[in-house]
Amino acid sequence: MTEKTQRRRGNITEHVKYSEVVRSKTANKYRIKNHPNDKQLENITRICNRIFEPVRNHFGKPIQINSLFRSASLNKKIGGVPNSQHLCINESSAMDISVKPGRKLKNNDIGRWIMANRAFDQLIFYPDFYGHSEFIHVSLKKSNNRHQVFVHKRNKSGRGIYLPYDPKELDKFKM
Repeated sequence: MTEKTQRRRGNITEHVKYSEVVRSKTANKYRIKNHPNDKQLENITRICNRIFEPVRNHFGKPIQINSLFRSASLNKKIGGVPNSQHLCINESSAMDISVKPGRKLKNNDIGRWIMANRAFDQLIFYPDFYGHSEFIHVSLKKSNNRHQVFVHKRNKSGRGIYLPYDPKELDKFKM
C-alpha cells in the first residue's frame, strides 16, 4: 500500500483527516464523487502542511475546515468558478477555515497571523451581515504566490464583491 493510499484512509497531516478534506453536504445529497487523485492529494497535503498545521500549532486551538477539496462535478454543482483553487489542480489548493463562534480566538486573528507569517496566494475574509467573520478563505500555490488579501462584502443589490484589504476597515468587523 502506498503512502498516499494510507493517507486517504486516515490523516493527511497530524490534525487533518481525509474525511474533512472531502466532506461536502452537497456531494452527499447529490451523490457526487468527491475524492482527489494523487496529484490533487499532493496539493492538499502542501496547504495542510504549510498553512493549516502552522496555524493550528501557533494558536494551539482546534481550527475547523469548512471546505477544502472539490471535484469538478461538485464545484460545478455549487456554482464555483471553473478555475477554483478548491479543485486542487495546477499545483494550487484552497481551504475555507474558521473557529467556532464564542471562542476568544477569532477568525480575524487567524487571518492576520497568516498574513504576517505564511506564504499564501490569496486570503479572503468573509464577514457576515452582522460583522462576524463566517470564515477565511486561504489559497496556496507551489510557487509564485501573489499574497493578495481581500474582504468579501455584499453591495446594495446583494451581489458579492471583493474589496482590497484595509486594516482599518477590517477592524470594524467582529471577526
